[in-house]
Amino acid sequence: MFGGVNSIPPPLPQRGQSPHHMAGPGHANVPSHGEDIRRLMDECTAAREAATVLAEALVFTRPNELELKPVIRVSHMAPK
Repeated sequence: MFGGVNSIPPPLPQRGQSPHHMAGPGHANVPSHGEDIRRLMDECTAAREAATVLAEALVFTRPNELELKPVIRVSHMAPK
């Protein structure tokens, strides 16, 4: 497989490190795994809060008022 039955595969580069052969402008700014997870959690928190606001707005809106409330109008026109 990797040169023998009991051979150990070469180590994989860790995130945040840039191997010499891959050093380039696109790889220099890759965040560490921890930073990437933190950013993802921030995005999830913001999305959850936005969903809560929209849900609350929809609960207290009559069908004829749907186009009048800005939070609903913005959510309806958001890109998918």
